Amino acid sequence: MRPGDRNHGGSFAIDPGALLHGWAAAAISVGVWAVLLTTAGILLDWEPSRMLLRSLSLVSMFLADVFAGRRCRCRAWLNGMFTTVGLLAILGWLTEGFSQAGWLFRLRTLLFMSFLGMLGGIIGGLKRKDR
Repeated sequence: MRPGDRNHGGSFAIDPGALLHGWAAAAISVGVWAVLLTTAGILLDWEPSRMLLRSLSLVSMFLADVFAGRRCRCRAWLNGMFTTVGLLAILGWLTEGFSQAGWLFRLRTLLFMSFLGMLGGIIGGLKRKDR
């Protein structure tokens, strides 16, 4: 039995193009949510709840993972996880969220979000057209 090419011709399991594609999808998704929430806030004199904002950011991260999983050539689950970890690092840096919580809370959040990223990457990998 001949060993297969596990990376399908690529040198790394993590595809930087897929990560950038996922991060761009997250940025577009967050931008769309921001425009919709701002419009609703102006027209209805309404302020969104913290739970709604967190839910929409989770949806944006999941969409980023799905797009990254569709874009990469192999190991979609790993690319989805790294997309999420990168987004958490970017959002934590932008909102200074790393300094407010204890290390245990950050670890729990990182594990949950890594699982979400893995799930999104798997779904994106299953929806890939070149399979």
